[in-house]
Amino acid sequence: MPLLLTLAGLGPAAATPLQSGNILISTGNTLYEYTPAGAWVRTVPIPYPGGTRPTTETARDVVVDASGNLALYNGTFDPYVSQYDVAAGTWTHTTHTGWSTANNASYGGLARYESFVFATDMLTYGTGDSPRGLVRFDLGGSTPVRFADTVDFIDVTLGQDGLLYALASNEYTVQVYDPSTLALVRTLNLPFGKSIRGIAVSQQGEIYGASWDDNIYRFSAAGVQLGQLYSGAYDLIDIDLSAEGLLVVSSRFGNILFTDLQLSSLSSFTVGSAPAFVTFVPQVSDNLLVSSDNSLLEFTANGQLVRTTAIPSNDIARDLTVSTNGRIELYNGTFEPLLSRYDSATGAWTHWTHLGWSTANNVSYGGIASTQHRVFVTDMATAGAGAPRGLVYFDLNTGSAQRFADTVDFIDVTLGQDGLLYALASNEYTVYVYDPSSLALVRTVNLPAAVRAITASTTGELYGASWDDFIYRFSAAGVQLNRVYSGAADLIDIDISPVSQQVAVGSRFGTVILTDLALSTLRAFSAGNSEAFVSFTTPASKSN
Repeated sequence: MPLLLTLAGLGPAAATPLQSGNILISTGNTLYEYTPAGAWVRTVPIPYPGGTRPTTETARDVVVDASGNLALYNGTFDPYVSQYDVAAGTWTHTTHTGWSTANNASYGGLARYESFVFATDMLTYGTGDSPRGLVRFDLGGSTPVRFADTVDFIDVTLGQDGLLYALASNEYTVQVYDPSTLALVRTLNLPFGKSIRGIAVSQQGEIYGASWDDNIYRFSAAGVQLGQLYSGAYDLIDIDLSAEGLLVVSSRFGNILFTDLQLSSLSSFTVGSAPAFVTFVPQVSDNLLVSSDNSLLEFTANGQLVRTTAIPSNDIARDLTVSTNGRIELYNGTFEPLLSRYDSATGAWTHWTHLGWSTANNVSYGGIASTQHRVFVTDMATAGAGAPRGLVYFDLNTGSAQRFADTVDFIDVTLGQDGLLYALASNEYTVYVYDPSSLALVRTVNLPAAVRAITASTTGELYGASWDDFIYRFSAAGVQLNRVYSGAADLIDIDISPVSQQVAVGSRFGTVILTDLALSTLRAFSAGNSEAFVSFTTPASKSN
């Protein structure tokens, strides 16, 4: 089982979100954020579990997760995946038996896909350190998985084509895997003798390499060399590619270099003199998704329609949630509903269901929430077979489902920004709070006003959308702190943006209201004339 430890984080800007487009640099056991122009933003010391860092245990590669938090390859012979919660300023550390890397300044790669982090593994000579391959860590807490265990790898990256690319220790063989199934897709060889230590991959499958010979290389998807650029820096070790087509490359001696996909330009700055690993902070959208009249609508924060996607009809499409990598899950139906997933990258739909799952035919019922690959939906006793009730938990990695909390009819469920699962009973005021990993009941809260939908802030404060047309704010204990009249009839859904902390509320007749956590200002736009369920496009924070 993984070892989990939590330590207090350090850093002057712990509560400030990472800025999209900036560069994160792991060097000298310290994490830095810089702008691409070389302006310093913040410094965060990287702790090693136990308090004292052995001289061999160096912090290496770094990635950013879907919630804007960090994961690092922290160590050498006894490494950890160290997660940094930027808002809370706290660290969580996870390890796995036999995982290690050779003590080379350029080794130790990390990649992220959905809720998973993939780390390179090598045969070393410590006790129990004979395994090799790749290790997949689930940031949700399940047991790590080792695969591809006949190869020593030195770097791994998620290509912009959605595949996982792993560079072998011979510095030219690249193994390509499906990150969902872990199946090998293909193997390719880069030209021999190029001393590639780090790789990044474009949407077209072109591979960019950072080389110990001081050059930046460009290869076709088949491994044919298309170009090279002399960097002017010694011993390149890491490389990353932004969604906008900018490459960042780092060296053994703290040089940070930038170029384009054609390798036609070069700029640089320096951060210290130690080996540096780099990654971009990805762009984060704060658009709003609306499920209404069996259509999926995307709006900007100003109410401008971006796109419309038809939802495969299964009676009435209800609530929706955004998980990771542009994937959207919907509560699709009433008495025989489907859990319908839309992949915005491919345009494909996937559907699941579970025996006895249903909801009453009320326009505001049918809630859904997700945390990584886990999706939770409300269940009610209706006229279907067996008439079960409660919450249904779907594991989309395995396709399995299970029912829990099966003595209560629920009408809404949400993943709070505090990482807990909040479920609203059909009496419209009792809220059951669960641990989304163990499914254990944490507490029960009784609200003083009836609401149809709920959402929860980072502090556990509850916000409610009510059929009486008011938006409510409650303390974590359920005490009413505020309410505001929405100006729209019959409110049915509510969500909080993890990016801007805006509150979005949907109504029975298509009005969408936007407000702040204090409920001090309101603005609205129309998403049509039918019921409007709402979700921001950035996934809710993960749970650990």
